Amino acid sequence: IVIERRCPNCNALAHGAYCHECGQKHRTPHEYRLLHFMKHALHEFTDIDSKALRSFWYLLFSPGRLTAEWRAGREGSFIKPVRLFIVVNIIYFVFLHFFPINTIVVPLESQYSLQVYSRTIRPIVDERIRASHTTFKNFAEKYDEISSEQAKTLVILMVPIFAALLAILYFRKHYYFVEHLVFSLHFYSLFLLLISLGALIMNSLVLLGFWALGLQINAYDVNWDAWITLSDGSLILLYFIVALRKVYGGKLWANIIRASFLTYALLYILLLYRFILFFTTIYTMPAKL
Repeated sequence: IVIERRCPNCNALAHGAYCHECGQKHRTPHEYRLLHFMKHALHEFTDIDSKALRSFWYLLFSPGRLTAEWRAGREGSFIKPVRLFIVVNIIYFVFLHFFPINTIVVPLESQYSLQVYSRTIRPIVDERIRASHTTFKNFAEKYDEISSEQAKTLVILMVPIFAALLAILYFRKHYYFVEHLVFSLHFYSLFLLLISLGALIMNSLVLLGFWALGLQINAYDVNWDAWITLSDGSLILLYFIVALRKVYGGKLWANIIRASFLTYALLYILLLYRFILFFTTIYTMPAKL
């Protein structure tokens, strides 16, 4: 009598050690042994750990290599692009609890006064405050709370916009849009890391300088965004020059032009993201506070 074995995951007929339908490994009695379980757990941990270290090392110190490895089909040794972006996104928002970085999470005060579109949105804010019968301070506190939560997911909006720019720059090369999308995911992972590390380094230098001079930090208004944007902008330009060459090829002068355009375009992508973030936040706030 032949007893048919079926995959417990998808119920397909089992053939061999792995299911031919869903790829799940068929468990054997040997796998229930404690020693086997511990070895497997150790392997899973070290494998994930090595992938993370390798991915972050290439991301920071080898521009474009992660995308080039993905295009070549060698992605098994690295964190997948979407997962890497999510991990870095979490790291960035952890940094927000320690450093006042307004690049991605933009408080209402900045939206109201410091953006190029502030004159457009100011009447909307004023009307909502009047309708809520509250003060600007109370309204801003609620706005900032909701905006901070929405920014965690809306930050992904910049990725396809940037990928579309790459598709325009290389439309004659006939690349798949997904290839540009992967490059964009890797770049914005780096972008969020640079902002986080830039805030950490800048904060440490300022604290050290104020301590050495015996000055009170509260007496000064440190414009973190300006310093971080200035320092990261030059690094991003260099990143693009090297990464574009590694991923797309082309002559050096052409890559310098493309890199300069993309670096400049980042500011407008960021402005568009902030503009969208404002409206998604303002129109999801409760009518009465």
